[in-house]
Amino acid sequence: MRSFEEIPDIADRIKRSKMELQESGFYWAPEWDSQSCCDQDYVNNFKKGWESRQTEVDELQKRLDAAIYLLPSIKAENDLWGCDQVEHQIELLEQALKGGSDEIQNR
Repeated sequence: MRSFEEIPDIADRIKRSKMELQESGFYWAPEWDSQSCCDQDYVNNFKKGWESRQTEVDELQKRLDAAIYLLPSIKAENDLWGCDQVEHQIELLEQALKGGSDEIQNR
């Protein structure tokens, strides 16, 4: 995932207003003209929202990683007991976890 500062609009505003990231975690514009103040507010508000969403993304990634980790053991258990319908469901789950869920959604 790209960093917050790599987003074109954010990068332009940081550069245009010569903003610096402070120890507090917020951006500060040294000039106090209306454009710099507007850019500073925009960037700091966007950054706060970005960080909030990143927390959600990280949590979802943990859940996804846990599900993918369990798939081999579920497959092995099914191979031992053998059930064609379960095997098909495992394949669909694996496909969905990898992002290829078109077949599942079209059912």
